[in-house]
Amino acid sequence: MSRPRILFFGYSEVGYQCLDLLIGRGENVIGLITHEDNPNENIWFKTPAVAAREHGIPVFTPDSVNTP
Repeated sequence: MSRPRILFFGYSEVGYQCLDLLIGRGENVIGLITHEDNPNENIWFKTPAVAAREHGIPVFTPDSVNTP
């Protein structure tokens, strides 16, 4: 039986912690859907994009989750 593939949607510290947990458990995370950080915003937390990029997981930042 093949392992389920996980496409993770998330942002902020909570998203980072959840994605980091999945990665740490060896789950089959195939990608991350999130939004671009605002360059004018002082971001004081880790985002899931950090964890995804550290582990070679593709990061997608569509303008809308409804974008095909």
